[in-house]
Amino acid sequence: RESVFLADQVIVLSGRPARTQYVLDVGLPADRTIEVLYEPAAVDMLHTLRDQIQIAQGRAPAPEARA
Repeated sequence: RESVFLADQVIVLSGRPARTQYVLDVGLPADRTIEVLYEPAAVDMLHTLRDQIQIAQGRAPAPEARA
């Protein structure tokens, strides 16, 4: 939540050796309030980041491997 609240861009790194796995451009207004974290756009971003972190940790298959 903090990354979406504070940053303009969030980068998820893969496991070792660390590589850029996913880049999320937050795209929310700079003058964010805590309420913005409960808006649908922010909730979708949080779900996407959680999914990407689980993939990086090896707890979920990468999207192309799910099919």
